[in-house]
Amino acid sequence: MTEQNNRELRSLLKNAIPPVDPALPRDLWPDMVRKLKAPRSAVPLRRLPWYDWALIASSASVLALFPKFILLFVFHL
Repeated sequence: MTEQNNRELRSLLKNAIPPVDPALPRDLWPDMVRKLKAPRSAVPLRRLPWYDWALIASSASVLALFPKFILLFVFHL
């Protein structure tokens, strides 16, 4: 590209993209501290989606049918 094309492209981009204000509207650290101090709850098993149960069942059945795959399965964990 020539210098003229570069200048045209630069001016088009400056016109198309609005300027960004780097200052945040508020301090995010208090929210982060509150989130870190909040108690963590484990996901109950009944709240797992159906596809997670299907993946667990298929993995268990493959390992039951083909026991030699256990080493391969453990290797990928």
